[in-house]
Amino acid sequence: MRLHLYILKHICLVALVVTSLLLGTIWLTQSVRFVELALGQPDQHVWWLILKLTLLLIPDLFVIICPFSFFLAVVYTYNRFSYDREITIMRSIGMSNLQLASPVLTIGAALVLLLTYLNIWILPATTTHLKDMESSMRGVSSLPFVKINEFNTFPKLLLYVKSQDSSRSFQGILAYVQEPNGQSYTLIAQRGELLRGSGNKLSLLLENGQKQDLNPSTKSPQTLAFEKTYLHIDQTSEVVKDRSRKSAEYSLEELFFKKHEGLPVHDQRRLHVEGFARLLTPFSPLSYMLLGACALLVSSYRRRGLVWPVIFSGLFLIVIHAIYMMFINIAVQTLWGIVGALLIVFGGMGSALLILWLKKMPFLFRFQLKRGQT
Repeated sequence: MRLHLYILKHICLVALVVTSLLLGTIWLTQSVRFVELALGQPDQHVWWLILKLTLLLIPDLFVIICPFSFFLAVVYTYNRFSYDREITIMRSIGMSNLQLASPVLTIGAALVLLLTYLNIWILPATTTHLKDMESSMRGVSSLPFVKINEFNTFPKLLLYVKSQDSSRSFQGILAYVQEPNGQSYTLIAQRGELLRGSGNKLSLLLENGQKQDLNPSTKSPQTLAFEKTYLHIDQTSEVVKDRSRKSAEYSLEELFFKKHEGLPVHDQRRLHVEGFARLLTPFSPLSYMLLGACALLVSSYRRRGLVWPVIFSGLFLIVIHAIYMMFINIAVQTLWGIVGALLIVFGGMGSALLILWLKKMPFLFRFQLKRGQT
């Protein structure tokens, strides 16, 4: 029992470090897309918005990197134990390969429960909240974040700003506006300023400019000079209302049992595959960890470490995961995709356990020492 906890502790510590590094790196790269969106908010709590958006990404990122980080932790831990001859000592007191790999089974079972909980209950809620926030903020922040000296395209508005001074006021403004009734007009102003009203309403204050449009009666151009005018915009409700739900936002009950009458057959199958993937994904870390433990435990001792088993197990994992993703993608067209994904996950798991159980099987992964090596 002590040796079981000893191995389990080392695997968990390494997995914690690897998961934190991978999660932090991917989290930062993914959260960059929210920086521009949050900085465009006419609000004082910009950094809180960025933090809230990026925190909602963590459950999804953890589910993605978990199989790889724990596989790396298992391979690193058993390779180090083999290099320090701790595996040899444990075998000398009667521990079998299955007993040595029992911590992997313990961690894998815990990950199955954790990832199942995340996939079924947490991820749909966080994804929905993230998409709602993102859509709402795009409606509010699309105008505040204007690119200078470029044509900025927004719903029912084409805006060009020549420059911006230190007080965040715009200089040299050209705006082409399309009204809901179908009419359009052009606004040209020397100076402008973005104002925020109640709720999510935004107003663009234009000063010293002209309004150009067509006379409804004569259909001839007409010009109206103004000292000040306001361009009112309220986009948030429209953006949220028209947003379509992603498959990751559906609950497991909606994916399998709800009738989606408005969706094509292909999209309905995609929702079913999404539900199947949510149930199968929690078992992939256990399968990958067992494959890594199998490659290291059935390999013969080498003084310089088990370099080749580590490399081959890593390459094998990449190939296996690529085939698994291929089966998930083709499951939309054929049922054989689901069968193939099940074989990859549970077949790999069963094969690793079988090899660890049969004592005469290590020759499959044994790398013979060269003459003169110890």
